[in-house]
Amino acid sequence: MPWVKFIFPSAPNRAVTINMGAQMPAWADIKGLSPEAPEDEEGSLQTKDYVHQLVAKEIEAGIPANRILIGGFSQGGAMAGLAALTHPSTLGGCFVLSGYVALKNKLPSMLSAGAKQTPFFQAHGTNDMVVPFLFGQVSSQLIAQFGVKMEFKQYSCGHEAHPQELQDLRTFLVQRIPQKEATPIPTNVGELSVKELKEILKVRNIDSSDCFEKEDLVRKVKSLL
Repeated sequence: MPWVKFIFPSAPNRAVTINMGAQMPAWADIKGLSPEAPEDEEGSLQTKDYVHQLVAKEIEAGIPANRILIGGFSQGGAMAGLAALTHPSTLGGCFVLSGYVALKNKLPSMLSAGAKQTPFFQAHGTNDMVVPFLFGQVSSQLIAQFGVKMEFKQYSCGHEAHPQELQDLRTFLVQRIPQKEATPIPTNVGELSVKELKEILKVRNIDSSDCFEKEDLVRKVKSLL
């Protein structure tokens, strides 16, 4: 994806409780790995603000908010989700890999109206022994309950990135930030020609080779609305 600018921020070193208080890179203190473990609200909110600042710089540089995505793995994914769900603008998307919902008790009161329109891609390994699969699955359901468009996928792996997961993530990224700026999809999808329908999919790098009838194209295009 050479048309995309990637930014990889590094977490600062801080004392982490589950690491016997030793210093290590972390976006917030980790007090435990169970759903009932207390959370580091101060550290999480600091990270949320930092990510918002990164987004603001890109917007100031001329990149529209709907072409900016936030994402991360494990705790980074949790912080990405927190930042996306509390950002005042609708972003291009958010991906959470082997992650969870941060500040789950406080988050509902922090949601912004614009953030509810930001699409999410969440992926989790069914054999994850660090952040259990059920934890990720329940987190995705919670986000979906906020009215967010959520795509959740599971893979046969542990606390790691599965090759198919990376392919699915790339598909999500390409759909959200296509190389060519896509014009809005018209509401009268059923009245469009086959050529117009295929062009809508092509611009968004979506394969249409499995569409043998016009109805197949219409159905696939409507799924993007």
